[in-house]
Amino acid sequence: MVVKQEILEIAKNLKLLPHIVEKDYVLGWLLAGIAQNSDLFNNWVFKGGTCLKKCYFDSYRMSEDLDFTLKDKSHIDKDFLINAFSKVSSWVYAASGIELPKDRMIFDFYKNSRGHLSCEGRIFYKGPFVPTSYRQIPRIKLDLSVDEIIVESSVAKRVVHPYSDLPSDNIFINCYSYIEIFSEKIRAMTDRTRPRDLYDVIHFFRRPESRALASEVKRVLTEKCDFKKIPYPTYSNLERNKDLCLAGWIDQLSHQVPTLPSFESFWEELTPFLKWLENSEEIEGLLPAIVDNDSRSVVSDLQIQNIESRKKNMLDRIQFACAHHICVEIDYYQENKERKILIIEPYSLRRGTDNSLWIYAKNYQTKEKIYVHVDYILKVAITKNYFKPSCMIDFIPKCQF
Repeated sequence: MVVKQEILEIAKNLKLLPHIVEKDYVLGWLLAGIAQNSDLFNNWVFKGGTCLKKCYFDSYRMSEDLDFTLKDKSHIDKDFLINAFSKVSSWVYAASGIELPKDRMIFDFYKNSRGHLSCEGRIFYKGPFVPTSYRQIPRIKLDLSVDEIIVESSVAKRVVHPYSDLPSDNIFINCYSYIEIFSEKIRAMTDRTRPRDLYDVIHFFRRPESRALASEVKRVLTEKCDFKKIPYPTYSNLERNKDLCLAGWIDQLSHQVPTLPSFESFWEELTPFLKWLENSEEIEGLLPAIVDNDSRSVVSDLQIQNIESRKKNMLDRIQFACAHHICVEIDYYQENKERKILIIEPYSLRRGTDNSLWIYAKNYQTKEKIYVHVDYILKVAITKNYFKPSCMIDFIPKCQF
């Protein structure tokens, strides 16, 4: 088990509460425990927001529960689950030192709207932060369902576990495919339009990997809506839940992200998203690539891991702003050595022929294109200013396919 200080340092860098980061840490080991049980690995398919963050790309939203579709209906059984998670508990403790008290495992069963049995489980844990009393032990929620259609073949994905005790052979879990998890999120949004579903769907839509997937997503989504006997998503049926979604935006998301973008900056992208979904051949609503004759090359996030921590933390904040279409205020030295504070719209990270790093951006006020030398940046602050990109943003966390 990692020491408490490691969690505190990560929480400070991410600007999140330590207990949120601790839960993310424990989630990784709980997934490892589930994965080492062959019966669970082969029959449980990971999905939802935590799957998105841990197995595909960093959505920046720290999820707090685990969602699975169970292919074997006999697993929705109290005795089976208590026995299975008692074994998971023993394995996790032996492998990491994290305690999952066997006497605090709770599994509640209920019938969903279609009359099928589902389960909500609660797994309590003792991680790096020792609770002050038995009553204050934190928990992870499990949502287990058998009444789901899995359209595409599941895939074994590597779990992102950005902590120093990552097992040498990594962690792998059986997951929904990228297209399936995208379609399931849209279906969930159609059903209830929760803030987290809107947040995740728009992140999917903004990603370059999604550009050519509209027809495939539509195909899978149609099958899911038909199976659930719910209407295919339209703006009018989503708008019915707009006020409810807005009301929960801050309460449900503010503790899960370093800086919460405005609700409107996400809601207003529903129209181009739905047009894209319906007009896949036209790829409507998507932005053109950056057109620039500069010799500096695009840098992926995988190429910036081995730089000193202060610079890395600044680039992480800029990358967060890129993914959320939020301006940043930079305090920096210009090439003439004059110090300047400027609000910019960040788009890309570039590398010069001399190996120097540069931020490609636009002046928020004048929209003038600028390059900022990363070595000359003193401070970076995320603002509350949202911008509409004029071209595709490429400085975002890469997707794991």
